[in-house]
Amino acid sequence: MPWQPGTIGVLGDLEFADGTAVTMAPRTVLRRQAKRIETAGYTASLGSELQFTLITPEPATGGNHLASRSARLEPTLHQIRRSLSEMPVEIAGTSGLQGPGQYEVVLLPGDPLQVSDGAVLSRSAIKAIATLEGQRATFMAAPGESAGTGAVNISLRGQRGGSPLADRYGEAGLSEVGKAFVAGLLLHATELCVLYAPNVNSYRRFGSDPFSPSALTWGDDNRTCAVRVVSSESALRIENRIPGSDANPYLTAAATIAAGLDGITHQAKVPPVVSPTADPLPTSLAQAVAVWAESAWVLETFGADVQSHYATMARIEIEAAGASADLDWERERYLDGC
Repeated sequence: MPWQPGTIGVLGDLEFADGTAVTMAPRTVLRRQAKRIETAGYTASLGSELQFTLITPEPATGGNHLASRSARLEPTLHQIRRSLSEMPVEIAGTSGLQGPGQYEVVLLPGDPLQVSDGAVLSRSAIKAIATLEGQRATFMAAPGESAGTGAVNISLRGQRGGSPLADRYGEAGLSEVGKAFVAGLLLHATELCVLYAPNVNSYRRFGSDPFSPSALTWGDDNRTCAVRVVSSESALRIENRIPGSDANPYLTAAATIAAGLDGITHQAKVPPVVSPTADPLPTSLAQAVAVWAESAWVLETFGADVQSHYATMARIEIEAAGASADLDWERERYLDGC
């Protein structure tokens, strides 16, 4: 942990006393879905965009214009980039986003478990370094008027190489396998929103701006959609824009893999591009957990322990929020916790 000399961090798997894996632990959930897609004959390559908000005390007099604010935050971003480059994290870089104090760290694609490890390490580093710089970093989906946007990028390789998702002559550069993968993401998105959007604040993000999805649409290089296809023949990738940066990286990766694989397995049919009749995303955690908890597909895919555990976690958040929760309450609960 370069920002704290003489200190190391450890990532590990949870096991019960008898040595068996804790089935509901996020790393275990991802391991099992990654194994499933390998068994199906594919190798998944995952990328991640970690989007966060830096909050800094404003100076006593003026200095709140964009250039001044950027100058105050750049030393923190420099420390973040330097520290991550000294850790087992494959970082492509940082960039600014549309909202005040909003930035993202882009991780290079690779093995889903390693990239998810990198995302967890990066989040810890960003929050700690911001604190040392006299600021706060949050991964809340909507800490204020400007909501964040998250994304998981995925591509597949076949056993003989090449990209089974791509076809230069196909719609949006997708092969039939690629279309089925996109269809699976859309088909199971509502069932998986408990993992993609795990707290009551998460749902403020959906539809909050043109780049945050509100409906189950897909499109060719279209950032307004829930699923964005970025076509470059063999380098084609599919971007799941439903998960927020407040979600657990292991669980969003596992959910993306599981939904896409189910689409391939059942040769699901993709809907029209940017369909105006697309179903909306859930508007609340209560709506999402009701679908997750009753889903036969979730039960079959993840198991009863996982389904029950994350339904319970969601219900705890709903109960804590109560009927009177507002943005101030959400900031109190999630600003430092996300």
